[in-house]
Amino acid sequence: LFGVENLGIGVFYGTLANAEFAAASRPIPLGTGANSTPIVLSPTDVQLSQRDRYGGVGLGYQISEGGLKGLGGGLAVYGAKRQVRGKSSYGNSDFRPVVDDSDIGVNVGLLYRFSNIEGLQIGANWRSRLEYELKDIVPARGPSTPPRPDDRLGKPFTGAGSVIPSSFSFGISWERDALTLAFDVVRIRYSEILEKADAPTEYPNGTAGIGRKDLFAEDGTDFRFGAEYALQTTAGPVYLRGGVARLADSSVVGKEENAFANVLYTRTGAKTGVTLGLGFVNANEDWGFDLAIDRNSDRNELVFS
Repeated sequence: LFGVENLGIGVFYGTLANAEFAAASRPIPLGTGANSTPIVLSPTDVQLSQRDRYGGVGLGYQISEGGLKGLGGGLAVYGAKRQVRGKSSYGNSDFRPVVDDSDIGVNVGLLYRFSNIEGLQIGANWRSRLEYELKDIVPARGPSTPPRPDDRLGKPFTGAGSVIPSSFSFGISWERDALTLAFDVVRIRYSEILEKADAPTEYPNGTAGIGRKDLFAEDGTDFRFGAEYALQTTAGPVYLRGGVARLADSSVVGKEENAFANVLYTRTGAKTGVTLGLGFVNANEDWGFDLAIDRNSDRNELVFS
């Protein structure tokens, strides 16, 4: 947003719309032994749509003198909101979980610019996790599922919700004239996703719930490469950016011993992401803006700062 001597201040806002999740169209065994009855859930039986919004303020400080010259640090504090709408229906029953919650996150980074190697920088970053509670439950209804005294309409689901996991990253970049190349590695703690995945032992329609004991997730590592080219104009430089990334499998997977969870929660595999960006800094270098688009197979993200 603006800078004063060695201090920079910025504000940002972003929105993230996740693609809808739908059940796989494959048989699910219900019951055991002679009582086992295979059913098939179609993509219209289980659906989930999600949207995240976030915005905040960041501070950065650059050391320009002494033995640590070239070292800079930054801190961003931001608020985030997640909205999830879902439904799970089969036959005459209908069950709809709802998430509408907010949380506060922190992002901390360090950057060092080498004085003896022109254009070379290294950096590290840590981002805290965000937690969202499962707020409201519209209970199952239908001829086979009459209202019950313990229906959870409008009440919190104790221990249930969703988590955006914490991450740690390390990166290196090299700048030569108008061109900058960058590479970074990001370690993401996807296993944290399940820390709020507990579900009740039974849903309002009598169906057994799927909780942490039925699922697992593994931490993953992303690899990202990007480039930036600066076009000089009379008003100030315009920055053109692009990048590709190999994104780790972030799947929550159902354990084999729970047939229902094993079909609903399957591996999606690693993904390839593509990013495009545009930036501008005015000639006096006291204000600027950035626009970025991040696309991969299961999400689209747009960020403006």
